[in-house]
Formats: sequence, structure tokens, C-alpha cells
Amino acid sequence: MQQINRKFVFVLAMSEISARLFQFDRTGLQQFPKFNYHKNPLEFLHLIVGLTIADDEACGFDTSVVWKGTSRYMCNNDENHEPFEYKLVRAIASSDFTGRGTVLWQANDTHGISFTVEESWRFADQQSGEKLADLSRGLDGVGQVLTREESFNTSQFRGPGSAANTPVRPRVRSRIVFRMYENSIDKFKSREQFLNAFRDAVAGTPSIFILFFCWY
Repeated sequence: MQQINRKFVFVLAMSEISARLFQFDRTGLQQFPKFNYHKNPLEFLHLIVGLTIADDEACGFDTSVVWKGTSRYMCNNDENHEPFEYKLVRAIASSDFTGRGTVLWQANDTHGISFTVEESWRFADQQSGEKLADLSRGLDGVGQVLTREESFNTSQFRGPGSAANTPVRPRVRSRIVFRMYENSIDKFKSREQFLNAFRDAVAGTPSIFILFFCWY
């Protein structure tokens, strides 16, 4: 799960007698029944063949993130649901194994314009961030959302054959594209630039407080 383009990952554990398949995603561990592969060779064969011939998506990779030569790209949809492609420059990822698993990408479009792409896994029963993104449009001092989408519910990855110890709350992956702004406030080049940035932060704080109060 430390690979930032993974939705889930399979792990096959074997002893000299038995085998068991594990799956890890942002909700935690899913384990399948252990079986004796000496007594059930066909089941073992199905498992090995399934793991070795599965395509990238079936193995848990996010196929909207692709390599082209030495560069990585993200395929996304714009506000009109038209396909759009970003070149990914770098990423800052959460080190948590489970949970929101937030990843911040720095991305450029074909015109060289920079964006910030935030990916995270919220609980499926929590209110969607789409409403919050719509309410924040045009607020003074608040970073502007350009596009957003939600996909991949972890319940899709968990089959009826799994043996979960406790019920889990499914999570949904969200992707939000923000307009890219300048460096953090400590990178100011003049006193005037620092004061302007500080003013924007103060001006945006009441708007965010009111927005979150109305949203919840």
C-alpha cells in the first residue's frame, strides 16, 4: 500500500502444508480461508493462475496513472466529463497503511500550467466533498477547486469469500484538482509579499469556518 498508485494489494502466504490469500486496502486486512494445497491441488492451481495472469487493474493498480517513457501521467475528467491528462511532477504521500491515505500530486497540463491533485479515501457514509468544493468557489482567500471526481469503493474489492474478523466501514477514493499557487509563506521574497500572503490566509479563515459550519 506504500505504492501511491495502488487501490489494494494481494499477498499469498504459504507453509509446507497450507496456503492463505491476504488482501490489504485502505480499510485494513482481508483474509481468505486457509486450505491444504496437497489435498486441494486444483484450488491451489486456480489461485496461482489467477494471480499470475491478472491484469494491472485486477492486481490493484490505479490504471488512471500511467507511465509514458520516463514520465508519469494521470488521466482525469474535466468539469464537462471530457478526458484530460496531467503530467505528474512529484508526489507527497501519507505514510499511514490504512485510513485516508492522502496523496498530493504536483501536476502540469499540456500548456505547462501547474495544478495540485489531492487523492484521499473517505468513509463511504460520510458526506461527499463535492458539495464543499462547490460552496468554496469564489471565496476570497480560499484555494479554488477546478475538477473533482469520486471512484473506487473498497467494498468492490471485498468478496463474499473473505473472512473478516470485524465489520469494516468501506471507503471511497476522491480526487480533487486545485489551482496551483506559489510556495509556502516562508518562501517570501519581500516584506510586502509576506504581508500579502498573511493577509490572504487571515481573509480565507472566516470563509472556511463558515463553510464548514454550514456543511456539517
